[in-house]
Amino acid sequence: MYSTFATLRVVRYERAAISVNYLQRNGYWFAFRCDDSGDFTDMVAAIKSLCHRGEYQWRKDAPGGQAWWISDLGMGRLLALVPTLPAAIRAFQQGSGSSESGRSRFRGSNAHRASSAGTAGASSSRATAAHSLSPKVRDAFEVLCLAPNAPKPIIEAAWRAWLKLTHPDAGGDLAQAKRVNAAHDVIEHWLDSQPHVA
Repeated sequence: MYSTFATLRVVRYERAAISVNYLQRNGYWFAFRCDDSGDFTDMVAAIKSLCHRGEYQWRKDAPGGQAWWISDLGMGRLLALVPTLPAAIRAFQQGSGSSESGRSRFRGSNAHRASSAGTAGASSSRATAAHSLSPKVRDAFEVLCLAPNAPKPIIEAAWRAWLKLTHPDAGGDLAQAKRVNAAHDVIEHWLDSQPHVA
């Protein structure tokens, strides 16, 4: 259905809370580039296939320049839909495409957004705990390219997407697949130890 997205490059990926239909929604500012017009067209189509308009918005007035805003749920779906997206996000977070480290900018943005956005549900209760994460748990979230306050459906979608990329049966590396599974196990254990919100 879609192209291989071989030329996809992420140029922006950071947590953002915006108002959608008068409700505060958590998600990501997301921008990308593609050298191939087919990849670009397919990526736009993939974003627009996200459930309904409330899951994404194209914003010309986004802070920092034009970007897509994609909800947490929408980003989980997009990660599952676009097989090269997790690797493109990782490349961005490791510093390619920005003068400042994408990882530190992402993490700093998360800490600020999580504390100021007043998010609802289990992810907000984890936002305060995210400041005191052990290095092992913080590293596990980084392996999956996620923020510590990512909701469980996003964690599961990211884990599945990374497994598709790293599994030896799909041409991936066994050591990397084990690292992805170990990260997921650490996060699951950490989630189970967190207080639940009624």
